[in-house]
Amino acid sequence: MDAFKKNFALRVADVRADLAPGTPVEVWFQDEMRVGQKNKLTYRWARKGSRPRAIHDQRTQSTYLFGAVCPEHGTGAALVLPACNTEAMQLHLNEIATKVTPGAHAILILDQAGWHGAKTLKVPSNISLLPLPPRAPGENAVIGAGSVVTRDVPDRTIVAGNPAQFIGSVPADQTI
Repeated sequence: MDAFKKNFALRVADVRADLAPGTPVEVWFQDEMRVGQKNKLTYRWARKGSRPRAIHDQRTQSTYLFGAVCPEHGTGAALVLPACNTEAMQLHLNEIATKVTPGAHAILILDQAGWHGAKTLKVPSNISLLPLPPRAPGENAVIGAGSVVTRDVPDRTIVAGNPAQFIGSVPADQTI
């Protein structure tokens, strides 16, 4: 992350070099998340040692929230989509492009999810993608909104803040 911070000005200068002189540059941040239902175990009162049948809803239902924000202008772009893939990312980039100040160019900071760098992705002309260095959130880890993760987050850990700090652990019976 320190290398990213050190090289940020250079990377912005590289983007500016390809723009017309005087073009305003906006810095945007993007991410997505899954929201939905995954059912837990069904319990029944029963005599010790018995295994009664229990009807259990095994359906799952979820959706994905795609969001981006430009803190400098207080502008944002968000979509609620049924899937998280290249097509969804394309829709989100197109939406962000409509929210960038007319005549300006956006540098969009994002993680390195596979759909962010897909070959079929057509990045709008008023946006440049700037991927963050990879970090690995552990399984069932919870990262607070807006947190800056500077190192890997272990499994079942709750972190938040800037930089992200340990807050607690996810109880085993509350994992996704």
